[in-house]
Amino acid sequence: MTGVQSLTLGGQAVDLFVPVGPVRFITLYLHSQDQEHLFQLPGIAEILTQYGLACIAPRGGDSWWSGHHPDGEPALRNAVIPWMQAFRPESSLAVFGLGMGGQGALRLGFRMPTDFPVVLSIAAIIDYHELYGQHPAITEMYTSKEQCRQDTAPMHLHPSRHPAHLRMVVDCSLEFIQRGHDRLHEKLLALGVAHEYNDRYHESSGYEVDMQRVLTVELKWMQDKLELMSRRLV
Repeated sequence: MTGVQSLTLGGQAVDLFVPVGPVRFITLYLHSQDQEHLFQLPGIAEILTQYGLACIAPRGGDSWWSGHHPDGEPALRNAVIPWMQAFRPESSLAVFGLGMGGQGALRLGFRMPTDFPVVLSIAAIIDYHELYGQHPAITEMYTSKEQCRQDTAPMHLHPSRHPAHLRMVVDCSLEFIQRGHDRLHEKLLALGVAHEYNDRYHESSGYEVDMQRVLTVELKWMQDKLELMSRRLV
């Protein structure tokens, strides 16, 4: 069972990549609002293979990976995460995502830090409540902007229960994205939560993210942290 496959787990379509050769860990990728297919992007399969990482990428639509949408957190909890745990029962899990999926990765990591001790977000849209009234899916999921804000990733951060390894990468120049990261960074510092924050990855234009270049570096970070977690389990 190697290469890219399409599966259905609990009624949700998922893409799965299993590299040829030794598989050390399995990771969860949450797509952005553009609903990209990660494994179709240039070079991504080769990077995952290099680091011995299997990866599952659910098709979450416009769920914003929220608990208010059946294709968001409910689908992850009910089907995807149990499948991952059965695939590599002796290993820690990692979650990463871009944009909408970046905030989804943070939110899931804050809510399930024991299950996902390694969390990586890329250009996360943390303050997505600001899109209430403009984005149809967000407006339909929540009754108000305040209800939406209460469901954003920072509101699920617990001062004593959080991922062991957390890294936020801002790979775009949009002020809206930067502002959300700065606020979460400040909250993490105030609570004494260890994390890494790279807010100057490169001088990009708008929301263009070079995923091949970014993941070449960041998936090595993820692999290193998963290796650290595996030593704790021995």
